[in-house]
Amino acid sequence: VIQNNHYRCLKALRNLLPREDRLMAVRPS
Repeated sequence: VIQNNHYRCLKALRNLLPREDRLMAVRPS
């Protein structure tokens, strides 16, 4: 449950970021 909530939080944050920043976040560093 905790991992699911954490994943949803990260997903929501990525949605708030611009497309360019979102692509950078999706790609492995």
